[in-house]
Amino acid sequence: MIKKKFSREYYEQIKLAQQNDNIGVLENIYDNEIPHPVFDLKKIAFRKYRFFHPDRYIDKDVPLNKIVVFEDQELNLANFDVTTNGIPTKGINPLTDKDYVITSWISNRDNLYPVPYVFNSWALSVTREANLNFIKNNNTNKPYIADVLLGNKKLHRDIFFNLLKENGLLDRCIVNYFDIYKSNFLKQSKDLLNHNIDTSNDISIANTSATYEQKYWVSQLISKEIYENSWLSIVSESTTHNGFFCPSEKIGKPLIAGRPFIVLAEKHFLKNLRSIGFATFHPFIDEKYDEIDDLETRVKAAFNSFQKIKNLNFSDFEKYIGPILEHNIDIMKNKSKLTARARKFLENIREKL
Repeated sequence: MIKKKFSREYYEQIKLAQQNDNIGVLENIYDNEIPHPVFDLKKIAFRKYRFFHPDRYIDKDVPLNKIVVFEDQELNLANFDVTTNGIPTKGINPLTDKDYVITSWISNRDNLYPVPYVFNSWALSVTREANLNFIKNNNTNKPYIADVLLGNKKLHRDIFFNLLKENGLLDRCIVNYFDIYKSNFLKQSKDLLNHNIDTSNDISIANTSATYEQKYWVSQLISKEIYENSWLSIVSESTTHNGFFCPSEKIGKPLIAGRPFIVLAEKHFLKNLRSIGFATFHPFIDEKYDEIDDLETRVKAAFNSFQKIKNLNFSDFEKYIGPILEHNIDIMKNKSKLTARARKFLENIREKL
């Protein structure tokens, strides 16, 4: 194997890129294999916008004459006071009129940012990195209809789980619902990843599942064993608040794996997913549930969509939806496509420096 040689200039670019990326903002946007664009450190800085629980702003620790690009992950929606439009009140808002924001949400509150902003999903970027080497298995003998990895107890998950139970479908799916139900398939699994799938039942975002090799959460990693034994994913997102869209690793895994899915989330989750370039499955899967305001009615409609397809010949079904699956794989595996909006946003900032 011939080892590629790089110039001194190349390594200087790498060094500068790392200086610009000490909190991971640029790493979520650009490929790690090549140097990030070099930003003038005397004129710009990259910072998080809030602490992990978003009821407190990060203190602005840079000179007032320096532009800051803040990354706002809005990780814990439960701490928001919706009566004040979701703007946290603790601490001093660090934004000045010359700063910028990269947000992991698309919401009806975005216009409250007093500065230019762009959407970029850090969760999809990390899920991409965690599963970049995943290769889809074309096994046509899968004994289970779907994986239904529900995680922590929440209302929308309760509704769907109870519908599975009432309709005698628990044994036809691979189901995990923390402290409530775990399929024998998972209990008998020899896969270390599946044994760690619910090691922790902490409802805070960072500890929903144990870390794996100190780099990724278990929830961010595709279980090859699960995907090779089931046909589609019931994606139960963390948030169900209408007016918000925050794609997580839960949807990222079936996207990069080329897998059909039904989503339990807020109204217009699928519509927003399409708005950032991905494709969904209507008319092959009835997705009218995405238009329903009421949570319980929406989840029940999603279950009805599942009922309509549960007895399909999924091997043939995947052939029909093959172009959709390949389209989603292409976006997830091509980081320049996945993060195109943020790249253009940052390039425009860089040109103005």
